[in-house]
Amino acid sequence: MTITIGLIAFDGCIGSSVHALADLFSVANAIHHRTGGEQALFETRVLTLEGKQVTASNGHHIPSEGALTSGADLDVLMIPGIGIEAVGAIDETLNSMKPLINLLSDQRGRPTITTASCTGTFLLAESGLLKGTRATTTWWLSSEFSERYPDIKMQANEILVDTGPVITSAAGTSYLDLALHVIRRLAGAHLAHLCAKFMIVDGGRTSQRPYSIPWHFMSRDPLLEKAESWVRRRLEKPISVNALAEHLGMGARTLHRRFLRLAQ
Repeated sequence: MTITIGLIAFDGCIGSSVHALADLFSVANAIHHRTGGEQALFETRVLTLEGKQVTASNGHHIPSEGALTSGADLDVLMIPGIGIEAVGAIDETLNSMKPLINLLSDQRGRPTITTASCTGTFLLAESGLLKGTRATTTWWLSSEFSERYPDIKMQANEILVDTGPVITSAAGTSYLDLALHVIRRLAGAHLAHLCAKFMIVDGGRTSQRPYSIPWHFMSRDPLLEKAESWVRRRLEKPISVNALAEHLGMGARTLHRRFLRLAQ
């Protein structure tokens, strides 16, 4: 029986977390054939909300092989990372992706295995599929994730968290670990091992702690990011310093001094 995998793509997604998955499952099929298998183990389809071509965060186009629907007949649904660079962009990004989030919400109770890598885990959290369970996400947004979703147990150091119906993976190329895990879970450890060797992928990573960048945390200012998020949500409305200061819980003069220090 062929396992059908839907690879979701959308404008601003991380392109490699779509194409690299397709490559790994294709390699799994090739190895399966070389070792005596007749029928393909995996069939991948790149799906978009409207069945139209989308543009990845790197500017390259990703053709669509069909529209994603709530009743799609899939065994696995895989969500890529979102190409964002700052905490302040999360609210605006998630608000713009409500249609996709609503479709993901419809997966509750279905037998489909749903996965997400890196920043794509925020889409799963917004959909409610992670409520009351465990998850991981990219190391630089794990604190933000925990603050936004206190009902989800964040396991920030883990490369992968598999709760059964939902699997999440950590930052960057952890989508490779995720794909190997899906192959291992659905087609066996031996095939996953051969795929890892063929593609020269270290499938034994268990923690993302060694990959975190200390200066990235040091360069972030929570006040500035909170202010940026608030301003982004009100670009079409009048914005005053007093209103921003009130939102941040301080006086206008104090806010002015803080921004002067940040500019130095």
